[in-house]
Amino acid sequence: MGDKSIVSTLYDKAREHVLKSITLGKYSVGEVLPPAELLATKLSCSTGTIRNVLTDLAQEGVLKRVQRKGTVVARRPSTGRVCLWLSNDAHTNLIYQDALLRTLVEQGYWVDLVPTAMGPEATAIHCRKLLSDPEQSDALALLSPHPEILKVAEEFAPRFRRRALVQIDNRNPLPNSHLITLNHLKAAKDVVEHLLKLGHRKIAIVAGLSPRETSFAAEASGYCRDFMEVAGGQALPFYIGGNSKDLLVKWIREEGVTAYWGITDHEVMQTINQLTAAGLRVPEDVSLIGRNDTPWAVDSVPMLTSVSLNPQATADALVASLERMASHSPPIAFESVTKIDPILVVRESTGPAQGVSSRRSARRRAG
Repeated sequence: MGDKSIVSTLYDKAREHVLKSITLGKYSVGEVLPPAELLATKLSCSTGTIRNVLTDLAQEGVLKRVQRKGTVVARRPSTGRVCLWLSNDAHTNLIYQDALLRTLVEQGYWVDLVPTAMGPEATAIHCRKLLSDPEQSDALALLSPHPEILKVAEEFAPRFRRRALVQIDNRNPLPNSHLITLNHLKAAKDVVEHLLKLGHRKIAIVAGLSPRETSFAAEASGYCRDFMEVAGGQALPFYIGGNSKDLLVKWIREEGVTAYWGITDHEVMQTINQLTAAGLRVPEDVSLIGRNDTPWAVDSVPMLTSVSLNPQATADALVASLERMASHSPPIAFESVTKIDPILVVRESTGPAQGVSSRRSARRRAG
């Protein structure tokens, strides 16, 4: 009996050592563990005990055996189960989904994906099914929910002890949840500084669909206006409802606007087509900046300068918030905000300010 107890204690000690080393980052995902003999010596136990531990952890998926390489860390030990509600907007999923899912799995979370594109009723059915599982998740993570989906989330949220919301707007519509959002002040500062260095003094920024809007676009536009005023320039709020592109062409030709910051990469690519049809060149006549830094940004001609929403930092912040909530006993939800700094990725669609009026003046002087 005593011998079995000793063996069990040594096994538990070795297992705890390996799991803790992976959790603390001593052995990262993809890294090869030291040989069993070396671990056995370090932990003062038999090589057989170490091999049993490694075999069991390989069966659990934490480790994997790689021929001619050794025992490799496959993922971090399980740290919980997360119910991740995707956005019903495919564009938002394109930006965030891979980073969120990969980071959660690498940190040891089991992720239950809930697609919401089929509508609120199908989302509710899917969630009820997941919550009927005996090993149901205690954590809920929402990715930019549509108002109809948010109503469903409000119904199910109390069933989850930990709740986090990822969205670009700075307002938190889900009570008692952690909001992970974007630092729009930093985004505006980076855009304005970049354009000022290129000599732009009159720019247009999308501020939403109409002047009544209070979205992130309106917020970022307001920051740009303030920064440009301090620099002696001007930032015009631009609204993308109706025949707005005709107005943009007029501003470029008659008002001296030399740069434009759009709402998304896709919208800016459409703007390039419309400006080209009007005989305007990018970036010679007008510099363009997109938002989100999607794969479309590098497919564009010219390739877009774009504001990346920094999805990896967002994913890291989500994991950090879940771990913070889990540190309480029992795990709890709390209201707070994490703002992610965006990254301005400079490409070909921005250049020195020239403008149509400047080129006309130069031609008149030359004539």
